[in-house]
Amino acid sequence: MDLSNSIKICLTKSFVIKGRASKSEFWWYYLFIIVTGFILLLINEILGMVFFIINIPASISVVVRRLHDQ
Repeated sequence: MDLSNSIKICLTKSFVIKGRASKSEFWWYYLFIIVTGFILLLINEILGMVFFIINIPASISVVVRRLHDQ
């Protein structure tokens, strides 16, 4: 799984907690969130915070789906 597929899957399954998330899906998505979020924070604090807030549901759901795989 690559970065673009991981982002696409995580955002489309933002409110789905059933199923499983692969390790690569989980880590690629969190790499995207961290890097993009901090770049946006450096550009504009409000824009960065809005980005993090918008991605909360997708972040929680991918964590729950990853924990199902454990």
